[in-house]
Amino acid sequence: MELTTGKNIFIKFYAPWCGHCKAMEADWEKLAEDWKDHNGPAIIGQVDCSVELTLCEEFEVKVYPTLYYGDPAALEVYSGERDYESMANFAKEYLSKDLCSISNTDACTTEQKAAIVEYEVKSTADLRIISEKVEKKVEENENTFEKAAEDLQEKYRTLVEHFNAEIDRIETETHYSILKEIVELREDPIIHFTEDADEL
Repeated sequence: MELTTGKNIFIKFYAPWCGHCKAMEADWEKLAEDWKDHNGPAIIGQVDCSVELTLCEEFEVKVYPTLYYGDPAALEVYSGERDYESMANFAKEYLSKDLCSISNTDACTTEQKAAIVEYEVKSTADLRIISEKVEKKVEENENTFEKAAEDLQEKYRTLVEHFNAEIDRIETETHYSILKEIVELREDPIIHFTEDADEL
């Protein structure tokens, strides 16, 4: 924990057997090498979820690779492109900034400093209540998103089924296979003649 205190981190959760993980492995290693001797506020790392099972469960890693960035206490999912250039540009823009924290208030905005003051005077019990309310709102938002995503997937399945059924109906009503066969024979009568000759 001391290693990441006050640091911006960019971390990859992966599984050795994952094809997508293997595809970005070289680019990630190149990015990590760029930042290896960096004395600034950023750390580039990775976690093997076939080994660090508990840690991956703690961060609710469900797909590989999953990339997180930001404050170790409140990481955000990285959803950008996973090629070297895209990740390097992202790291340069976001990870080289000083991270606002209780131990580094110089990097905080006026609003963040006010929040620190406000929370520090509250009791632990009050802070837990506030935290639970925030987590509940986040969970509600996630549930709303998942429901909307499920509805979209169902609509997509319905559209695909309707599309396929409509194609089948059109081709059946127009006897498309017969039409196509006649057109092909007329465009290439040699094939038709050869086939007739073989039968004789």
